[in-house]
Amino acid sequence: MPHEAEAIRWAATELLQGETLASVARAFEAQGLAHVRKGKFWYPTHIRNLVTNPTVAGLRPDPDGNLIAAIWPPILDAATWHGVRATLAQPVTLTRSDGALYRTTRQRRPSRRHLLSAGLAFCGVCGAPLSAQVRKRVSGAVFVVYTCDPRVGRVCVGIVGHRLERHVVETLFAAFADPSARQLLAGAEPTVVAGLSAKLEAVDAQLAELARRWGRGEISRAEWDAAREGLASRGQDLRNRLGVLALPAFNAEDVAGRWDETGLAGRRAILALADRPVRRLRRMLADLAHLIEAVGQLIAQTRLRLAGEIPPAKTRRVSLHDGDARPIRKGSLATPTQFGYTGQVTDNRDGIVIDYELQAGMPPDAPRLAPAVERIITATGTIPDAVTADRGYGEASVDAELQALGVKTVAILRKGQPGAARRRVEAGDDFVELIKWRTGAEGRIAALKRQHGWGRARIRELEGARIWCGWGVLAHNAIKIAALRP
Repeated sequence: MPHEAEAIRWAATELLQGETLASVARAFEAQGLAHVRKGKFWYPTHIRNLVTNPTVAGLRPDPDGNLIAAIWPPILDAATWHGVRATLAQPVTLTRSDGALYRTTRQRRPSRRHLLSAGLAFCGVCGAPLSAQVRKRVSGAVFVVYTCDPRVGRVCVGIVGHRLERHVVETLFAAFADPSARQLLAGAEPTVVAGLSAKLEAVDAQLAELARRWGRGEISRAEWDAAREGLASRGQDLRNRLGVLALPAFNAEDVAGRWDETGLAGRRAILALADRPVRRLRRMLADLAHLIEAVGQLIAQTRLRLAGEIPPAKTRRVSLHDGDARPIRKGSLATPTQFGYTGQVTDNRDGIVIDYELQAGMPPDAPRLAPAVERIITATGTIPDAVTADRGYGEASVDAELQALGVKTVAILRKGQPGAARRRVEAGDDFVELIKWRTGAEGRIAALKRQHGWGRARIRELEGARIWCGWGVLAHNAIKIAALRP
């Protein structure tokens, strides 16, 4: 029938443009195309068998099994039929859970049924990505509604799908007509991208040479760590800049003229490409707004100081980029005052970090130890036999709190000058052994700073620093656990 032949031609065109067998099968279901077997649903295997069958190309097998021209007219021309067969037969290399690779002809690319799903549209109220929900009217007609993710417990907006998609496409074409928007979509100058790429290649070459020198024993581990940190930071910065600038060529007139001929996957790719510079501008505007707010706060603080007043320490801004950072004085001769957060790390005898926390400013050490041990007991279900810490935790109340939790041995040097009874306790063999172990464990924090990013958080604010340091702890623990012998 004519409409069935047209559906086969449409399916072949979609597959050649990158659509999956599953998406074509869903489209057949949505269009209500009858299956050859009454009552059956369309599946990807049905679509594959349909478009690769020689009969749709006007061919039939002869008695020897060779394909020859048939008496019926072809639905697909020879070039299209062979192209579809080649596309579906193209092997794909996949990675199994055990890391092994295998090749398959099945298409594993995720397919999308709707134009604006999967992160292309976001709620203007809560910022959550919109998902397409298929609804049915009382009359039985099926339609699509874009809503917030219903899994979060509430839905802020619900927009009829075809209206939202039409509005987005009309807005996109209006942007194509604007010369400034065309310039924005055109991407960066090739010379700028080439220059950044050359710098990145130079940094990668320096890292490779540095690794070879360390492997030959020409430099120490400390020299390797110091040099690698700077080069790795520079390389990541260059990659981020290339990710923003290196947009492919975008011809607005060509896209607008061929929009109706482009399949769903192609339209989604065009929207994603057009949205990238918009998102970049939004991030830039958000950063600018954050900077303006920070500068305004610094100006207000400066006026207070000029008037002879001192801004409150708890709310005083000390960093343009991080409003939660606080002054920290640790008594170091090189850097007596630092800015950021103070962390507490609790590890076991195997060097595995079992608890950590970050706080703004310089909270007292002593009240933080017992809650950390209590969290460990809750997480592991085991009460530690012994706890040791540096002298900053050396208060009688800390010992009493830990003993109340069930800890048998507490080895913490007291602040100030201890009495005779306390000196006898601190001279015990078990106490001295734990203090020596704690002194050796001081390298744990240094390793977290040098190797796992604790020296400088790359995410703003206190919550961002906690996330950043959490990933560092995860990486550190993975290395330690892998080194444990069974």
